[in-house]
Amino acid sequence: VHYFSFEKTLDIFSHFFIDPLFSEEKIYKEINSVNSEYEKNLILDTRKRSQIYSYISKEDHEYHRFTTGNYETLINNNTKILEKLKKYYDGNYIANKMKLVIYSNDELDDLEYLVYSKFGDIKSNNSFAIYRENNITERYFNKAFSSPVSKQNLNSIILYDTIISDIDELKISFIQSPIIDKQNFNVNPYTYFKFILESKCPNSLSEILKNKGYISKLSVSNEKNFKTWSDLSLSYALTKKGYMNIKNILKITESFLNLIKEKHIRKEYYDYLNLLSRTTFQLQRISYDKLFQYLSKISTKMQKFPISQILNEYHITSKWDNNT
Repeated sequence: VHYFSFEKTLDIFSHFFIDPLFSEEKIYKEINSVNSEYEKNLILDTRKRSQIYSYISKEDHEYHRFTTGNYETLINNNTKILEKLKKYYDGNYIANKMKLVIYSNDELDDLEYLVYSKFGDIKSNNSFAIYRENNITERYFNKAFSSPVSKQNLNSIILYDTIISDIDELKISFIQSPIIDKQNFNVNPYTYFKFILESKCPNSLSEILKNKGYISKLSVSNEKNFKTWSDLSLSYALTKKGYMNIKNILKITESFLNLIKEKHIRKEYYDYLNLLSRTTFQLQRISYDKLFQYLSKISTKMQKFPISQILNEYHITSKWDNNT
């Protein structure tokens, strides 16, 4: 918002949480908006793939549920929507569960005063402990690993037609423990896998498959990162020859991953990635159009990381561990 509207905007924003109107008419309008978004997503390949993952997950696992909602699931012949919404608000919209990030060129003392004066009336739950950095971190980390996929559904090969894309793609996803946990918090093994697998070196997995004419591109991603599990996904843009040799691609990938497991990650990889990530972080500039995304990301990190770490990207590691 414009600088001269900053205080007024904070006042309006804070009252979303202090005394929301809960207009029944607006509630149904919002349900229609959710339904419209659901219908828009039906043609997206990424949504289709995500729904497949959800479908093959364990029926009693939270990931198996329908995550977006539509008109049918939100209405569900229920005449007490407003009552349920208020109950949810009373139990969850409390200061102890919230994290606020604001960004301005005002003095810090003035910003602190604005936050207390505008947001100080949001109710809090006295049963929660007073905020301490370690409490937040421990509460987030102390979660047991819980795979969403049953053993019988592991090693499955699923074929499906894309809706929009005209490129044949092979995607291999591994279920693993959360990236953000006590052991990996300052280590982040995902960074090493991405660096090694996407490498353009002659003997890298990417170059081996390209030289065989199987793929045009290999990318590594961490798309799902929950409190109890995460994924490591390898995406291959297949050539026509690659489409006819998927089994060979799987064998080569398995052999390459076993080689990494056998050889471990070398210390020089850590030194290089650590230097690269810190340099990138120091030189980055947040453009105005990306500012909202940046602030949103920081507020999310405040739910997971110690305060001293929230400005760091996930890949800024500060600990070397050869066994992880």
